[in-house]
Amino acid sequence: MKKILALILVTMFLLSGNVFAKPAISSGACILIDAETGQILYSQNANERMYPASITKLLTIYLACEKGKPGDIITVSKNAVDSVPRDTSNIALDYGEKITVEDAICAAMLMSANDAANVLAEYVSGSTEEFAKLMNKTANEMGVKNSNFVNPSGLHNEEHYTTAYDFAMIVKSALANDKFMEYFSSQEYTIGTTNKKDETRYMVTQHRMMHWPQYAPLNVIGGKSGYTSQAMFTLVTYGEKNGKKLITVVLNSQTFTDVYKDTQTLLEYGYNDFEKVVIKSENIQPYTEGRVTLTPKGTVTFLLDKEYTEDDLNFNYKDEKLNISLPDGFVIATMSTDKTVKPSVFQKVIKTIGIVLVSAIVLVVLLIICFLKIENNKKKKRDRKKKFLYK
Repeated sequence: MKKILALILVTMFLLSGNVFAKPAISSGACILIDAETGQILYSQNANERMYPASITKLLTIYLACEKGKPGDIITVSKNAVDSVPRDTSNIALDYGEKITVEDAICAAMLMSANDAANVLAEYVSGSTEEFAKLMNKTANEMGVKNSNFVNPSGLHNEEHYTTAYDFAMIVKSALANDKFMEYFSSQEYTIGTTNKKDETRYMVTQHRMMHWPQYAPLNVIGGKSGYTSQAMFTLVTYGEKNGKKLITVVLNSQTFTDVYKDTQTLLEYGYNDFEKVVIKSENIQPYTEGRVTLTPKGTVTFLLDKEYTEDDLNFNYKDEKLNISLPDGFVIATMSTDKTVKPSVFQKVIKTIGIVLVSAIVLVVLLIICFLKIENNKKKKRDRKKKFLYK
């Protein structure tokens, strides 16, 4: 009877929801990574090219933080305004209007203002075309391999694309810039009157998870949303909870509701289904093959799905590194190694002969020195004897 009862309880538990179930994502592509290490915790079509829409502005803002000064004054150009369709996001900047770099950054971040993004691009590179070159160069330096950017705003262009993985790498790199992080996590900003506008512009973040009460448990720190009819809904989100720092990128979501639902699913999965693991090199056996020995060095920290334990991990040496992988072969961490090569018999013989030869040479030199010294002393005695005889 007890066995039957236990079986019923287990069955009910499994039917209530698999504790190790992976996220169910409806969006076209997504990725969840550890913001500190870049470790991929979950991905779906993460290397497929898709249109990013306005999350593009995160790269634009990062470059403005890297290259510019918040207090610098920018004069808005005719091109920066006229190249933005009036039915897209903007803050109605005017020709010749003077705003600060910080004004433009916050307008691009919070209100997704395309005119502000253009202003930043011209400020940094002189033109949006030159700025696009800088965007691609910087992205490549961040480890991006499958993206191409042709404008600073994310307005649709067939040649303007990214992947969920690539953009996660961009955000991870950008977060290292303290100024970027300040703007990324800001929720509101105000632009006062300018030389062209008498009214104050009030701005609030469009990312709901940063200020809507129902999302408070997710501890979202920063993020950026995007939309075009071709890209559909896109969303970048950064959150911290339970000692974890997570980045999510969701692309090609068909509805506004779905992009937030999928992001919430990913964050909850990262917060609840992983635990931090620390592997120390002194606890790992060195690897020896022939005369070569690889000895792990340092410490690696990563997040391990609670579906597994440390005993499930595989440790494999490849290309002079130690790969730590799951049972299915998926590598979740890599540890560097020290390489030592044991001398061959021939090398040992050569070394021994070398030592003997050096020792012999030293001995001969010492003997010669002693001989010369003795001869010199004899000569001095002879010279003294001659002087005595002459006297």
